[in-house]
Amino acid sequence: MSKIIENISKTLRKEITQSIKSRIKLLNYRSDLPDILNESLSVYKLNGYSKVN
Repeated sequence: MSKIIENISKTLRKEITQSIKSRIKLLNYRSDLPDILNESLSVYKLNGYSKVN
């Protein structure tokens, strides 16, 4: 049982780390599109695959 909990903990830790890193990257994202002025917030649909080593 302890081994199962340990594996779940490792998996969750990776997912949480990935989520935090992704949020930081989105906060620092600056668009080069000309229609986005004054650093206004925009919504972007992101497609792709990500993995944490």
